[in-house]
Amino acid sequence: MSKKILSTTQGGNGILIRCSDGTEYEGDILVGADGAHSAIRQNLYEQLKKDKKLPSSDDVPLPFSTICLVGQTKPLTPTEIPLLAADKCQLIRIVGEDKPYAWNTFTTTQSTLCWSIVRFLDEESSKLHDSFRNSEWGPEAAEAMCEEVRDFPIIAGGDTKLTIGDLIDWSPKEYISKVMLEEKVFKTWYGCRTVLMGDACHKLNPSGGAGAVNAMHDATVLANYINALPLHPVVDEIERAFESYRAERIEWVERAFNTSQMLQALVAKGLKPMLVRFMMKNMPEFLKRRAAEQMYSCRPQLAFLPLDETPALVKPAYQRSLKAKAPAQEMKDQERPAQSHHTSVIDMEINPAITFQHDRKLMHAKRPKVLIVGAGLGGLTLGAILEKSDIPYEIFERAAKVKPLGNSHH
Repeated sequence: MSKKILSTTQGGNGILIRCSDGTEYEGDILVGADGAHSAIRQNLYEQLKKDKKLPSSDDVPLPFSTICLVGQTKPLTPTEIPLLAADKCQLIRIVGEDKPYAWNTFTTTQSTLCWSIVRFLDEESSKLHDSFRNSEWGPEAAEAMCEEVRDFPIIAGGDTKLTIGDLIDWSPKEYISKVMLEEKVFKTWYGCRTVLMGDACHKLNPSGGAGAVNAMHDATVLANYINALPLHPVVDEIERAFESYRAERIEWVERAFNTSQMLQALVAKGLKPMLVRFMMKNMPEFLKRRAAEQMYSCRPQLAFLPLDETPALVKPAYQRSLKAKAPAQEMKDQERPAQSHHTSVIDMEINPAITFQHDRKLMHAKRPKVLIVGAGLGGLTLGAILEKSDIPYEIFERAAKVKPLGNSHH
């Protein structure tokens, strides 16, 4: 899992991965789950651009309008932070009146205080920070921004007066990071035997809290279509499965993207954010319920496991991938003979189980092997699902952008 990929080659007969330790891995499908700055996506797009198949909108850097400084303190006492004495989590959000910042604090059950400061960028400051996009990551890059925000006041509870600077001093350096909050939904999610998921194809602003759940939903739907691929699938069959996956997920992802942008506007500066805050405060209850129903109706399930049909207030939305079936199951449904009236109980209860075990061994040797790059939540979720469906897979922690994907006859 901790191996670093140096090059990836895809073609009509499969995928070949070469790692930094000299090892090679072959497979049928490559999944890029390696985050917003996905090397798999960059390499795929390079090849698609050469083939003149890449939309112009996908051939630009990830846009961002905010940068964020985040941290977590060491365990503290209610004497230091009176809010820690409360039984429930205390979340406080402050919007700067005369500065392009907003900052949050919230308590945890570990008696720590998590904090974040968001800076909203204009066109000029965006250009300035863009030149440091690749280098500004981690505690060293955070030091300059820490100095900028030290005097920002926070609400600690009671009469205690503290600032962000106090929280910075209480936070271990390794718990402080500065990140760019990119936002984009890419149009291109796949090419040949390569497919993207999670932040690699849709980077959402964390204001909406939808990044992780959409990565897991991607994994669920993608696994359904991979599970339904025929034995020894050719490129055309794989690309049709990828297109079905994208078609099923893109609408939900775009909704989450719009919601995240709206929630980000709650703490932004300007006329539009002010109008958004006014509308949110005065929204009728029936509109709130309708918005919640749309948000919670996306609950994709796995087609090859028993469905969860627990009654709920919000019904799940229609899911096309539930109709996708593995080759063996599809053949069973089509070829299952009518049961004879004289069939014994033993024949009905035992023989299908024996046949099923035989099918599992046969299909495991012939089903497409999946190579997953990215050991984050999305990649690990997909791996766990594939294991349940007896599809062979490998997970790699990351890839280096050394050699672009090339078409070959491997």
